[in-house]
Order: sequence, then C-alpha cells, then structure tokens
Amino acid sequence: MKIKLFVSATEAKNGFGGVLDALADGPVGIEKNGKPVAVMLSAERFDALQQFELFESLRNQVLERQPSVLGVLHAYKDAKLSSRDAALKLGLSDSGQVLDLMGFAQLGIPEIPDDLLRSQLESLQALRVQQ
Repeated sequence: MKIKLFVSATEAKNGFGGVLDALADGPVGIEKNGKPVAVMLSAERFDALQQFELFESLRNQVLERQPSVLGVLHAYKDAKLSSRDAALKLGLSDSGQVLDLMGFAQLGIPEIPDDLLRSQLESLQALRVQQ
C-alpha cells in the first residue's frame, strides 16, 4: 500500500474534510516538520488491515501446530462446527471463507506436509490481498 498524498499536520487540521475525501484514493501521510509522523486510513482499509493481521497470526499458529487453532479446524473438518462458527471461534469476520479456501475440510490437518500447508496459506494470503 503506497502513500500517494502527504500533507503537513497544519494542512490536515485546516483541511480535514479534504483529507477525509482524499482517503477514497488511498492512505494519506501526515508530516510534522517535514517528517512523516502518521498515516490516515479509511475505515474499510483499516478493517482489511486488521483482518490481514489476524490471518497472519492464525497462519503462524497453524504452521506452529497450535492446539487451540488446530482444535477448531479439526472440529470444522469433522463437521462438529459450521464454517461460520469456526470463523467466529477464530475471530474471523468472513463466515468461514478463509477456512473453506484453505481446504481444511478436505485435508487431514496433522498430516498436511508443511510445504503444502505453506503453499495453501500463501495462496490464500494472495487472494486476501487482492480483495
């Protein structure tokens, strides 16, 4: 995500409405004394960033074979949890689409080779970034 527009803190304060409008085109950098000090994001971009960070955390937990995450995925795989419920237990907001895309319903979780698991998760990450 590249910052296309930088404004001074004074310009941001005096033209706040314009800065809010500019957020439709991407993040806006705020400078103080000519140095970047802050970035403003639209609420939509902020939510996407939070979901990305959550996904990265869950991905790392899966790769590290964390029992809490794997337990949810096993329950989902064994049809003890719906994809929506599994997503809620993992803190995801997209009703299990992440779990569905990862294909854990079809793959045996502990037996997944690490390289295949990484490949699946990286493919999913690329899809998330495109959205």
